[in-house]
Amino acid sequence: MDINISYSEKDFKQNFGDDIWLSLTKDIPKESCKYCGFSPSNKDILQFHLSRVDLDPSKSSIDVLCNACHATQHVDKSLGLGWVRLVNSRYTQAQLTQICRANQLQTNYENRWIVDLSVEPFYFLSLFQEHMKKGKIKVVFTQNFAW
Repeated sequence: MDINISYSEKDFKQNFGDDIWLSLTKDIPKESCKYCGFSPSNKDILQFHLSRVDLDPSKSSIDVLCNACHATQHVDKSLGLGWVRLVNSRYTQAQLTQICRANQLQTNYENRWIVDLSVEPFYFLSLFQEHMKKGKIKVVFTQNFAW
């Protein structure tokens, strides 16, 4: 899982209608996150995510993601809301999400296994959109993120 700037559910519904969205999501069970495997007791934490928009919208792909992994797929919004910080790390994004969920950031910062990037988030977004992702830049979740 890499961070991404994805097409939003709101835009999809606005462009193609609620009926197509409902037909895509109606038979998908909310059990666990496709990206990190998190299976919460409160299934409201799991969200539908539009992972691919097809030319025929009824053939678009939907995944089930936890709220944290979903935030990584809309990194532009997450940065703007102050939910995440940009980092470089030896960990994968899924591992970083689990570290944040377990409140284990401090030790990893102290050992320099996670390092904040010194780039303005919106400058990063312009580079990200221009060059797309290469899997090297990741995010950690701030105190503003609601688990």
